[in-house]
Amino acid sequence: IMIRTTSHERLLELTENATVPVINGLTDDTHPCQLMADIMTFEEHRGPVAGKTFAWTGDGNNVLHSLLEASARFRFNLNVAVPEGSEPDEKHIGWSKANGGKLN
Repeated sequence: IMIRTTSHERLLELTENATVPVINGLTDDTHPCQLMADIMTFEEHRGPVAGKTFAWTGDGNNVLHSLLEASARFRFNLNVAVPEGSEPDEKHIGWSKANGGKLN
């Protein structure tokens, strides 16, 4: 099952009750499928993302949350600039850093 929902809690509830795998297509907290598509496109045209440096400018939103996690999983460097008051959720920053993410 793939779910796109405005509530991350709905995703968690579905995963607890589903008898088949659940894919997070989009929530208000994360957007991992977007990041997988972006990484796949980059690697098709430029090679592996590992060791590369990427930049994010904009709101600290669900896409940035997934980008923070992806930076640790795929071992790329990430420079982030967001407007004051629009910072990403600290839990995603902490998870990324704790798992080897290199953030600036």
